[in-house]
Amino acid sequence: MRARRVELRPGTADDGPRFYQTLLRVGVESLPAPGAFRKQFLGNLQAMFRIQRHGSDEVIGFATLRELGQARHIRLAVYVEKDRGRNGVSGEALYLVVNYAFATYNVDTILCRTTEASFAYLRGGGDEFQKPIGIFPGHRYFRGRLLDLHHFLIFRDEWSAYWNEIEHYMIGPGRSQVTTAST
Repeated sequence: MRARRVELRPGTADDGPRFYQTLLRVGVESLPAPGAFRKQFLGNLQAMFRIQRHGSDEVIGFATLRELGQARHIRLAVYVEKDRGRNGVSGEALYLVVNYAFATYNVDTILCRTTEASFAYLRGGGDEFQKPIGIFPGHRYFRGRLLDLHHFLIFRDEWSAYWNEIEHYMIGPGRSQVTTAST
């Protein structure tokens, strides 16, 4: 899948060490030791994507869909280091993963959480429908400071209307393009 500036490629087992290092640098997740990471964190994934710059092999982050629930919800996360997520590439990746989740899984709700360090690209520049449903003040400790943890819900019906408005801007003329990767 690709947008104007980013492409999503299926994650593989070989991405595990790089993904772990990215999570450590981003600081949003509490991580087990590397030996337990595969079982505890990766064991509940429905999908993982490498986020790459469009037309390049440069990996700028990862995205996951996990914890598919019987209540028709799934948890989404986008992990991009601040210095690599300039110019809205994180937001493009987020929108592609949200669209993928609703197209692929029988879910009505997507759960997201982020710190204020990456809040702007989750909010989509202040879109009304993406207000946090809850904020846990000082919930994450990262690099010597406490960060608030913001929780969001994205609902299928609201997303469908929103995506119809932004699709042309996000991916350019035509429809979303799904690419296959050889593994």
